Amino acid sequence: MITVRPAVGPEVESAVRLLMQQVPQADRQQHVANALASAAHGELVLDDLLIGYRDAEPVGAILTVIQPGQTASIWPPEVANADDEMADALVAASVRHLEAAGVTIIQSILEPDDHSGRQLLTRNGIGYLTDLLFMERNLDHHWPQDTRPPLKSVVYSTETHDRFVALLEQTYQATLDCPELDGIRTAEQALASHQAAGRFAAETWRLYCIDGVDAGVLLLSEHPDQRAWELVYMGVGPSCRGQGLGWRMLLDALPKLPRTAADTVFLAVDCRNRYASATYERLGFSALASRALHLYLTR
Repeated sequence: MITVRPAVGPEVESAVRLLMQQVPQADRQQHVANALASAAHGELVLDDLLIGYRDAEPVGAILTVIQPGQTASIWPPEVANADDEMADALVAASVRHLEAAGVTIIQSILEPDDHSGRQLLTRNGIGYLTDLLFMERNLDHHWPQDTRPPLKSVVYSTETHDRFVALLEQTYQATLDCPELDGIRTAEQALASHQAAGRFAAETWRLYCIDGVDAGVLLLSEHPDQRAWELVYMGVGPSCRGQGLGWRMLLDALPKLPRTAADTVFLAVDCRNRYASATYERLGFSALASRALHLYLTR
């Protein structure tokens, strides 16, 4: 009989050990210890780690992480003895667990050639949506010049919060970046999710105005462990598109980024959004990798 439940107490170490079974035996204990230490310091969240039992023996585990904005990330499970029945049970149980927790978007980002993992997720309802293109640029490389007058902008604060939410909502209209997500969560929830991506720095969240109208938004976060900034989100309101505003926002914000703990900036873009990826290429970004995005929408 198969039983799947959240790992608690001593089960956490057993579940982590199962997750590490692809690590060479000689290194496995150290990897397990490192993961548990990271969890103890709040660097790794194991609150929604599930463990699977066949009768009384633990034979599989799956890691899910609930994030702000009613979203969650999930990874294909690790199971002993290529137990496909257990793998399916773990994915199905994790979806039920996350739905019960109020999650509306479950996502998994996988290597495109991870065929077994992708098939496993797909047959349990976490289907393929699109490929994400990850791109990167060195901050110290030459920046193109923009001869137009500087844009006016305001930074994120409690006073400007409502303006950010309102404009974010507008930017979703007819978007070319994962349009399937429009209406799945509120702009307020999306903003909370963006704020949790890396180290939040309010001064790098900017709302741009044209002729007194809120027109575009650009959100960045810092990843000191990677010595990198992330372009978390950039969007332009429908009435201001087609004027090169995205290009101008990028040229305004990126060259100003502090280099103290980061010297590159990276982003992920829906591969279907050729307009955006071409803009990034013109600005000096180069492709790093492509990943397959799988999603489960709970409503």
